[in-house]
Amino acid sequence: MLLYFNLSIYILLFSFFSLSIFGYGYYLREIIFNNKSKAIGENGLYGFISLYILSVIFHFFFSFKYIFYVKYFNFWITLIN
Repeated sequence: MLLYFNLSIYILLFSFFSLSIFGYGYYLREIIFNNKSKAIGENGLYGFISLYILSVIFHFFFSFKYIFYVKYFNFWITLIN
């Protein structure tokens, strides 16, 4: 039973990530390039590149390591007290 649960979670996450990539690619292609072609490969490529650039920009300006580090230790300190 646990196998089916894990498999369904995996399929849902894979579908969510794939649709996010294709959605960002469609948005980038329609808004910036104003291209009306129906190529799904271009959507995926544009989406992956746009999400990669967005991720690099966010990690350059914000250090997420320290945010999660502080929250993690605050959680354990509150449990100890």
